[in-house]
Amino acid sequence: MNEAFLHYLWKFRLFNTHDLKTTQGESLQILHPGEHNSNAGPDFFNARIRCGDTLLAGNVEVHLRSSDWKRHFHQHDKTYQNIILHVVYEDDDPTISNQDEVFLTLELRHRISKLVEERYEDLLQMQPFVPCKSHWANVDEITKSTWLQRMLIERLETKCEAIQELLTQTEQNWEEAFYIMLARNFGFKINAVPFELLARHIPLQILSKNRANILQIEAMLFGVSGFLNDTLSSEKYHADLRKEYQYQKQKHNFKEIDVTLWKFLRLRPSNFPQVRLAQFANLMYRSAPVFGKVLNCRSAVEIKQLFVCSATLYWDTHYTFREPSTKRKKQMGEDAADNIIINTVAPFLFYYGKTRMQPSLQELAFDLLEQLPAENNAIVRNWETIGTKVKNAAQSQALLHLKKQYCDQRSCLQCSVGLKILKNI
Repeated sequence: MNEAFLHYLWKFRLFNTHDLKTTQGESLQILHPGEHNSNAGPDFFNARIRCGDTLLAGNVEVHLRSSDWKRHFHQHDKTYQNIILHVVYEDDDPTISNQDEVFLTLELRHRISKLVEERYEDLLQMQPFVPCKSHWANVDEITKSTWLQRMLIERLETKCEAIQELLTQTEQNWEEAFYIMLARNFGFKINAVPFELLARHIPLQILSKNRANILQIEAMLFGVSGFLNDTLSSEKYHADLRKEYQYQKQKHNFKEIDVTLWKFLRLRPSNFPQVRLAQFANLMYRSAPVFGKVLNCRSAVEIKQLFVCSATLYWDTHYTFREPSTKRKKQMGEDAADNIIINTVAPFLFYYGKTRMQPSLQELAFDLLEQLPAENNAIVRNWETIGTKVKNAAQSQALLHLKKQYCDQRSCLQCSVGLKILKNI
């Protein structure tokens, strides 16, 4: 028995769920196990359960034994204090919160089939990357190419839904909506949430009014992010930021976000959140508001030039505050810039062109994706192993959408490739 296996059991509910009860004796119903988290923090986000007559939504932590809670020092970590359920193989020590309340606990040791346990490894190995893995290479290129073009449009349309939601929240302010999504993508997947919260705490209008002074922009971003709460630093740069932030905080009534939201685990130092924040500050200093400048560009080269941003001199010798490092210019790399253009710029151009009846902007969105290199991630690499040559970001985006929305859902009858395979049987 290992913790990874318990994650698997919980994620797919591969245990006896009849008449579930917590160790406290309360009836339990699993509505959704949550989203598996492979980074720091609770093991599953956004789970939904019903305990008795109470509906609960939040995070779930999984351990072999409930005593592992203390062994892993979760009792001292704020990020673990809002879990709604502790799932364990064996409940050997009640899990207590910082408020001296016992967390709801589900014990699984008498609910797991031995057959499931014995076949666990086989089950994992038997699941193909995509259902048509052994047939994909035999499908004609015209069918696949035509289908992938549709997948790209579907993916852009899906992202348009998120943009429309932002526009609704910002009262149709395109610049503000772009700024929020841009910030979210600056954090990439790992720090997307705190970056978005940061943008929502500091309206673009305030940053734009202060864009003549890089220190003011940095002070606001680092201050609201929570990274200036450390009063032990004796560095002049840190002191200057703190002094400026105190003034800006009083002027604009800023509220800091929880600094524990920022993730460092499994990140390269060049991707640490402080470095990304410094680069984001530089972008706002040079180009805020950004979306108007994007609309004036007419090529991928011009747009990429907008996102060539470097952190200020202090960060040449730092990755975090108070910890000097070997001197290295902290300029955003091409891969990072490409990622932002793929996930922020192209969707915004596509949707803006669609809503304003400017097809030239929609074409520019497609041109951008065709001119940028394909993304390099596990899913794209897996597509390449089954014989797909991924030439550009347009294709990698299409394949990501196909995998998530069709292959993972086993929607082969709604897929042109699947239908082609079935037709040729």
